[in-house]
Amino acid sequence: MSQEIIEKKSIHTIVPAVNITETPQSYIVTLDIPGAIKENINADIENNTLLISAKVTEYKNRENSESVKQYYREFSLANDIDVQTVDAEYELGVLKVTLNKKRQYLPKQITIK
Repeated sequence: MSQEIIEKKSIHTIVPAVNITETPQSYIVTLDIPGAIKENINADIENNTLLISAKVTEYKNRENSESVKQYYREFSLANDIDVQTVDAEYELGVLKVTLNKKRQYLPKQITIK
């Protein structure tokens, strides 16, 4: 008689909490993605939309099962974003995406003569 190992897998999609801050030079988007590793986080810009996704796998040995959390969020971008200078960093469960504004939209001090 052979022993059969049954693997159970469940996938949960989560909309991460987000905070968006505007500065004169950029928009800063921070998302809570606890448990993710940097290599499993994707950040893309397509058709003027910022797409963020991440997968976190948790193994439960007692139940011989695997739980997968999938984080997903998308944002429509304003026309003042310079998509060539977007920056992202991930630390301690928080993804920070900096969306710099195009130069022509930055505030400018006018010198009066």
